[in-house]
Amino acid sequence: MAAMVLNAVPILELGSRTFGGLVMLVGVGLALWAGMGFRTRHTPIHPGHTPTALITTGAFSINRNPIYTGMVLITLGIGLSQGSLLGILPAVALWYGLDRHFAAPEEAKLIETFGDEGRAYVEKVRRW
Repeated sequence: MAAMVLNAVPILELGSRTFGGLVMLVGVGLALWAGMGFRTRHTPIHPGHTPTALITTGAFSINRNPIYTGMVLITLGIGLSQGSLLGILPAVALWYGLDRHFAAPEEAKLIETFGDEGRAYVEKVRRW
């Protein structure tokens, strides 16, 4: 019953598919831009690997997790294109999971690996 009510509550009457598509495109662009930073600096992109370079430019000057932000935006865009409140719940769940299980531990790894330089970056640039 609650799912039917949430699904019936429109968040955008007109253009929700267009707006959702634009949000998805921003997410894809942000993730690709960040991926280029990994490639340029020759550091592993895989979350489980120890970074060999601290990337602070490009997408990483906007936030510390631009690939994760891109993933959340893509998921949010899909939800928005559905035109209901229920459609955005997966984006919220993804954000929460990424924040707790990936972003926080990766920040600790950055500080451990890069010391004061990593700490300064974490303090200067927002997580999301």
